Amino acid sequence: MAKVYLDLGHGGSDSGACGNGLQEKNINLNVGLYVMKYLQASGITYKACRTADNTVDLMQRCIDANRWGADLFISIHHNAGGGKGFEVYHSIYYGNGTVFAKILAEEYKNIGQIPHGAGVMSRKGSNGDYYCVIRETSMPAVISEFGYIDSGDVNKFNTDAKQKNEAKAIAKAICRYFGVTFRDIDAPANNGTLYRVQVGAYSIKSNADKLQAELKAKGIDCFVKQIGNLYKVQCGAYSVRANADAMANRLKSLGYSCFITQ
Repeated sequence: MAKVYLDLGHGGSDSGACGNGLQEKNINLNVGLYVMKYLQASGITYKACRTADNTVDLMQRCIDANRWGADLFISIHHNAGGGKGFEVYHSIYYGNGTVFAKILAEEYKNIGQIPHGAGVMSRKGSNGDYYCVIRETSMPAVISEFGYIDSGDVNKFNTDAKQKNEAKAIAKAICRYFGVTFRDIDAPANNGTLYRVQVGAYSIKSNADKLQAELKAKGIDCFVKQIGNLYKVQCGAYSVRANADAMANRLKSLGYSCFITQ
């Protein structure tokens, strides 16, 4: 099962680029959180350097991704400098990072963003790749700069809906790269049927609570529901069966037994 590490640029004491009353760190976070939702719906395992406004050391992000054994590293950023258009950086040594960078560029074009210059590029430093997160990671890695926060370009990502659309493009690119079917989190609701993914049922609540904590530590939202004398651990309630299937596949890839109920 594909494993994607999401590096949500900056955070905490590091605001990143600023312009038009916005801070890059907050946009990166919101886009990243939406990417996680799309990946979860599509059954792709992910890990993020942060899920809140936290300060995370740049090198630590690389170490975490390497130790976790990620198959792809994506650093989400937004630019400054008065320009317009996207830039996607890959390694100077090319490889699969370049393949993904080109796919991501295509998805950005599909939602109306133009390339800044070549759009897909690399940058050489004195000791190999210039950028730390590309140089120090052991898997294909890219840096995405979707647009410029300090120019009119910001109008392409200055609302929650636009940031969600950007995230959707990123998730679509990831799915294309791994050959996985993209699942939209906004698929039309059905006739009221909900599909629940159950991963455990216990007569002792503390056992259910323990499993819930274990799953949450792995980035999986779940809850404990008492039904009769049993405490059941459920991971989501979906109106679209495909989304429930995606969650079940993700759980199985992590070694958990589960099944879908209605």
